[in-house]
Amino acid sequence: MLGLNSPNLSDKGDSSAKRSLSAQVLFLLQHITTTTYVSVSDRLVNTVNGSAPADRCWALRIVMRHIRRTATVHPHLTSLLARLCLRIAEQLSPEVCDENTQDTQGKGLSGSRLLRKYLLDNCQLAFEIRLAAHGLVETAEFDGEDGKDSEAADAWCAMVQEAKNQGPGLARFFGELFKIGLLPMRVVHECVRALLATPREEPLGFRPVEDACVLLSSAGGMMDIPKARVVVDAYLARIESMTGDSQCPLRVRAMWKEIVDLRAQGWITAPDSHNAEAVYKKGIFSMAGFGTSKEQDGFGHPYELEKG
Repeated sequence: MLGLNSPNLSDKGDSSAKRSLSAQVLFLLQHITTTTYVSVSDRLVNTVNGSAPADRCWALRIVMRHIRRTATVHPHLTSLLARLCLRIAEQLSPEVCDENTQDTQGKGLSGSRLLRKYLLDNCQLAFEIRLAAHGLVETAEFDGEDGKDSEAADAWCAMVQEAKNQGPGLARFFGELFKIGLLPMRVVHECVRALLATPREEPLGFRPVEDACVLLSSAGGMMDIPKARVVVDAYLARIESMTGDSQCPLRVRAMWKEIVDLRAQGWITAPDSHNAEAVYKKGIFSMAGFGTSKEQDGFGHPYELEKG
């Protein structure tokens, strides 16, 4: 049976205790299935809720970080891991509070609200690293004269390099979080916009398009509402123009075709087909019959969505 201890992260050996907790959380997540889903959730919740008051925030951060990392590496688990986040949020004690993370009224966030904040922060960092891996944002700058800055620069470069070797699991995870209400629609729109905003060139040129296709295949049904239809139209038109490039991989063209078909069907798919893996595989093996397809509101210009 999978077990998880609750080490005291505040004692003198806090670094080793955190590493121990991190390893145990990762072990549980690597063995999560539809059968063990409930027990894994309960153990993670009990670990956070049962930690010493000073340790609960650290424990929650570790859990959220590893859930996101596991989803990135194992796209087939994204739906299950998103639901795991929701279950943990529902069962998290309000006593899990971070006074340094405050709401608009200056009160420390706690319980499910704190989980959402930690999850959003972790996803934002992961997405920024992913954009850097795609060459869409400038690499973070560090002083270099300070030893800590040098270490931070090395760590950033390592994370960017790791992201270059990963598939579109992060985009799929974002879509699943959005569908269950843990990721705001505004954030999803900003992610799609960031992935499509800059002209691409090989060799990294079409990987951002692939991420955008995966995100839209997952979240498009809920994004394509009347007041946002013009925005989704712009996304699809942008992808169409980019996949029309002669250098675009057939896999990505097929993913685009899949999204067009999904929208034409009202985003209704067979139970096993509405996922990143199915789209990816169809992109490789279903290369016949490519086609093309062509109320302004509070969303503003399709590529200038409001922040905040």
